[in-house]
Amino acid sequence: MKKVLISFVLLCMSAFAFSNEVNIFDSGKSKGSVRSYINYSTVFVDAQAMAKKLGGESQFFAQSKQMRIKIKSFTAVINAGKTEIIVNGQQEKLSLPAEITKSKIYIPVDFFLHKALSEALGRQLLFSDGKFCLERFYNIEYLNSETFNTHSIVVFDMKKDLPFTKTVKNKRVAEVEIQGGIFKRIGTVRLKDKFINNFTVKKCGDNECIRFLTSPKTDGWSLEKEGRNLVFKAWEKGFGAAAADASLPAVKREDNISQSDDEDDDGEILAEDSFFSSSAVVIARAKPSAVQTTSKNTKRKMKIVIDPGHGGKDPGATRKYSSTEKDINLWIAKELYALLKKKGFDVKLTRDNDTFLALNQRSKISNEFDADLFVSIHANASKKTAAQGFEVYFRSEKATDSEAAETAAFENEALQYEDTKINLAFADKLLQFLAVNEYINESSKLAGHVRNSVKATAGTGIRVNPNSSIKQANFYVLKGVDSPAILVECGYISNPSDRKQLNTKAVRNKLAEGIYKGILSYAKAEGWQ
Repeated sequence: MKKVLISFVLLCMSAFAFSNEVNIFDSGKSKGSVRSYINYSTVFVDAQAMAKKLGGESQFFAQSKQMRIKIKSFTAVINAGKTEIIVNGQQEKLSLPAEITKSKIYIPVDFFLHKALSEALGRQLLFSDGKFCLERFYNIEYLNSETFNTHSIVVFDMKKDLPFTKTVKNKRVAEVEIQGGIFKRIGTVRLKDKFINNFTVKKCGDNECIRFLTSPKTDGWSLEKEGRNLVFKAWEKGFGAAAADASLPAVKREDNISQSDDEDDDGEILAEDSFFSSSAVVIARAKPSAVQTTSKNTKRKMKIVIDPGHGGKDPGATRKYSSTEKDINLWIAKELYALLKKKGFDVKLTRDNDTFLALNQRSKISNEFDADLFVSIHANASKKTAAQGFEVYFRSEKATDSEAAETAAFENEALQYEDTKINLAFADKLLQFLAVNEYINESSKLAGHVRNSVKATAGTGIRVNPNSSIKQANFYVLKGVDSPAILVECGYISNPSDRKQLNTKAVRNKLAEGIYKGILSYAKAEGWQ
């Protein structure tokens, strides 16, 4: 008896030995490898390299020791030294803490087996014997084939009971359509068998089909269910299906099967017009999948959200003989909006009239707009009338100084006007791991460009201290913004000199111009212009 096993590139051999690498296979085709090691009997892999192999992108933030991974609709924030992670906005835990080595974050492999990642990929990612295997969500799998003196069999494993129909195309061609069937692989397997030449798995409308091409020596065939197996049998003349059944051996499962026995074939989709002829069937070479990079997308417009602080029942800072802060903010924001639109940016205002808007709604608007930058416009106030000047803030859990903390506390007072009370303790805990922390580096860059440009803009009459005008504080409006974000304090309404300038329309326009130039400078520096 001659036995033929078609092996689909030995992917997950049990005799695996770690060599500081984990290999990745996509439907049996190698996608290379990533660095790895074992700690506490758990395999850790290079998170950034693995994300790239899956067509995603990542950002590492040295200051917060965090990494943001985005693979299609899957987004995660990983924290070195912690088991806590954020997956699509929800807090979860790794089996072991992520580890940092030479500016690289290594994480347990189970992170990449997350259900949400498989759903984003539209494929299932499996890990077995030290190898990642990316496969379809299949319910039918080719197991093996065997050849005997008088007949041959091809065996498939059906993971669920599915109805099927059999069709005789001609004497040598049989086709089986399986309703709701999803095969592990699409393509052709060449058997080089004296009774079965090959079989092809292909799409048949909404279903999938197997088409068998038998050899000229074949006199008959059958296809029947054997337990959870689907078994195709082809035999020589004088040897019927009953005899083939009697000699059918126990089926041995082969988990990993190759697309064909021709090592030169590296595709997996069969060209629609190349189904069966008397010559060999050729598998079309698959196009390599596009890989996203971390570089800026210069082919699209930068998306910017301008947020005029306060509004409606929340006036912001107020003083006698002065416009309210909410009105000053709206004026500057509208002027800034017009300048950015004229330059070709894709811009959105969180409010364009005297309307109250909750702080968390502002970050929600930005995220739903998929903004690349978020700029919140404000005017400051202090118990000390001597306090003055233009300042730019970016978010941090810890304030730069007591004045920065006071400013944040004042702006966060807007929460008292919200109908829905915010669980700040929970939000703070959660947002320690969210993208707002990860964008701290980019936010600080944006703050620097805006500060420098406003300082260089003549006609504001508002002081810009080059040494203390960029600060950090815990502003609630900046929490949850999934992009670089700054809060601009255009001056102090509580200071007589600044108040006079802020109540001058020409000065407001100049402040908008300075902020605009800063955003433009940042965009050019980051490759957007």
